[in-house]
Amino acid sequence: MTSCPHCDAPRGDAPRGDSAPAPGCRQCGRPMAVCGGFGLRAEVGRGGTARVRAAEHADGRTAVVKVLERNAFNTWKVHQLFARSARLAATFDNVGLPRVLGFERTGLRSFLAMERLNGGTLSDRVVARRFVTGAAFEDLLRKLLEVVAYLHDRSFMHGDVTPRNVMFRGERDSQPVLIDLDGLCSPDEHGLPSLVMTPGYTAPEQKAGYVGVAGDLYGVGATMIYAATGKPPDKLDRVGDRLELEVALPGVSAEARELIQRLVDLRPERRPRSARAALRMLDRGTRPRLRHLGAMLVAAAVFLALIISVAVATHASTLR
Repeated sequence: MTSCPHCDAPRGDAPRGDSAPAPGCRQCGRPMAVCGGFGLRAEVGRGGTARVRAAEHADGRTAVVKVLERNAFNTWKVHQLFARSARLAATFDNVGLPRVLGFERTGLRSFLAMERLNGGTLSDRVVARRFVTGAAFEDLLRKLLEVVAYLHDRSFMHGDVTPRNVMFRGERDSQPVLIDLDGLCSPDEHGLPSLVMTPGYTAPEQKAGYVGVAGDLYGVGATMIYAATGKPPDKLDRVGDRLELEVALPGVSAEARELIQRLVDLRPERRPRSARAALRMLDRGTRPRLRHLGAMLVAAAVFLALIISVAVATHASTLR
């Protein structure tokens, strides 16, 4: 039996005078659906502040609905930030971010409906021993940086980039989707009550309440290390202040390894200045090869021209 999403009372019909009964809750009278018609189903996840439930619309669309309850921890301020993040997320148009399908706030609860992602999390894949290495590593790193860059270009920080917050739309999909946008904030916001600390993935300076570009980049680097090794960076061996990534990241280019070193540096000032700058660092590995290819093409053209000149000269001497 489905319970009321607003008061948890068992499903029932609220009478409307002499007319036919309308689907609703006998206890609170509210509709048994939220966010424009999504009926809640089984719980599929639970975070630090909210529950996530499967949902189905009357027209057959499936979704997930994040349910935030008002309690001693989830104060009115947390609900305000949740609503603000939902409004912002609804304006995003990026393949690496989940699509928002609706938002509703009634009584002591807030509801955020989003597309359902069926490919599981990056953490799930690693637990199943599906580590990310070689070319796939650099592809995932690039795509994650592009998503973070999209947010940063709009002056928003994610604040909690972790393997559990990277999902995929399908089992074989390689496009990461960065979820859990509840804590979106701008660089001048400090000590937010919704700030989540994830051991192993939270940048040192963020533990003091500062959410910034450098913190998101640290999360990307730490997430990528976990993708390849199953461990966060604080579980890897260090020589001085550098991680031993040559062993931890087999088949990964020197440029990508050096970028990861920079991303997870404990000092924020030594990380790249932006996600765009990190992408440029990753691209440097292809430029020498392109220049080398160009030089080879020029040399081949010169050699071909020389052969043609010799052939023409030989032919001319034969005619004489």
